[in-house]
Amino acid sequence: MDNAIKVGVYICHCGHNIAGVIDIPEVCQYVRRLDHVAVVRDYDYMCSNKGYELITQDIKQLGINRVVVAACSPRLHEQSFQNALKGAGLNPYLLQIAFSTVPLGIDKWGVAVLAGGSLFAVDEIRKALFPRLFSLGKWRPLSEKAKRPN
Repeated sequence: MDNAIKVGVYICHCGHNIAGVIDIPEVCQYVRRLDHVAVVRDYDYMCSNKGYELITQDIKQLGINRVVVAACSPRLHEQSFQNALKGAGLNPYLLQIAFSTVPLGIDKWGVAVLAGGSLFAVDEIRKALFPRLFSLGKWRPLSEKAKRPN
């Protein structure tokens, strides 16, 4: 049995709400290079049946055993994503939802854009991938690194 951690990262466009303020292809390209990331997919509405199917297919076909969904608030869709994991035979608590610390809204995202919306998105995904490092204080946001002079 393969015990390697294989993370699937699924980035929702949320129509134009997210895709209109971050460069999703740039975020996908960066996230693909992170440790343990086996697959990165983006889709217009990850909370749709097609979005759930993408996740469950990857769990079954690629052996994905951890899932990060970069989307709007977990309050809206966390239970549905957990049900998708459960339906694919994966523990539903192996799900992390990125962006959950920032309520999705045009005004809030507008602020994020001024600070680098794509950088903000990558930081949130990294926190979801490596929550233990974040809680131990061993993680520094990319946006903070970007602000430091050389």
